[in-house]
Amino acid sequence: MKTNTIARNYAKAFYDHAREAGIVESMITEMDAFASMIQDNETIELLLTRPNVKGREDIIDALFKDKFPLMLVNFLKIVVKNKRYELLSQIFDDVQHRYEMDQDILRVETVTAVPLDDDELGKITADLKRLFGKEPLIENRVDESIVAGIKIFVNGKVYDSSLEARLQKIRSDLLKN
Repeated sequence: MKTNTIARNYAKAFYDHAREAGIVESMITEMDAFASMIQDNETIELLLTRPNVKGREDIIDALFKDKFPLMLVNFLKIVVKNKRYELLSQIFDDVQHRYEMDQDILRVETVTAVPLDDDELGKITADLKRLFGKEPLIENRVDESIVAGIKIFVNGKVYDSSLEARLQKIRSDLLKN
């Protein structure tokens, strides 16, 4: 998903403030916890997004002040006050992205027919680190439909050496001739 310019501006302000305070990692952890807490709670979303709800800042304090750091609670108040709650997910994603860029972390998704074992994961990690010069953060997803091989998603590109892709290539080549 492409990040909205407004969301990027909020994310930059939040990230810069957290970085100056030396608490970026803890803020990301807290953002994840907050996102998980509200993800399936329609009541909270209604309270924070409906125009006819009065006293949103008090509601935010009552719901979150004892559960989350003051910096995150105050940030949420600003976002809601400025009617940008619908951008919160994009803001949080962009904060995470900024952290990964600062730490030279490369987010990678692998898709395999079976879970990768530690040895395979180590080899892939070493290869990606050598190729991209960054520390890969690999998330492996299992999809039995690819039968064998691996798909690697990195920096918006797909590197596909799955059996499924190889068979499609052979089929395509045969149809051309």
